[in-house]
Amino acid sequence: MSVYKQCKLKDLNYDSLLLWNKDLLKSVNLEIKVITENDTNPVIENITKVNSINEEVTYKKTKCRNDQIYILFYKNNTLIGHASYSEVVDFIHPTKNELELESLYIEEEYRSKGIGSLLLKIFDKYFESVGINSIGGVVLSPRARVFYAKNGYTILPKGIDYTFIKEYYIFIKELR
Repeated sequence: MSVYKQCKLKDLNYDSLLLWNKDLLKSVNLEIKVITENDTNPVIENITKVNSINEEVTYKKTKCRNDQIYILFYKNNTLIGHASYSEVVDFIHPTKNELELESLYIEEEYRSKGIGSLLLKIFDKYFESVGINSIGGVVLSPRARVFYAKNGYTILPKGIDYTFIKEYYIFIKELR
């Protein structure tokens, strides 16, 4: 029986995420920056996006929580989007390292160009390499459901919302 050490996002070394993918990111003129709670500069300021009922929402985020990281995406030195991951405390499987992908956002003019899929592939590969067993989250829009399904996530109905999940290790699901 394997025992997994519970992953703490703030304690991971993100240099390998950047180094492994430096050439790949450079080939598409992308740069990423990982922000943790230890960073004192604002994470995101004034990012506006449209929510599930087509209302514009402006996000003003100034700092990460201690169980969260932000990954900012830049193209030609312009912020074009972000991803936010947080730790999941699983009381049924306390040794199972799970992350919630709280948000993955790319500015409209950069969508449908393969950037989101590329970044998701990079992040999935990195988190799997450091012992994360699954990544999941809640998805509202039909467009997002198609995106996550296309990128290897399983989409599951949950009430009026949908969840998405990608598991790297199979665990007994009857307990869920």
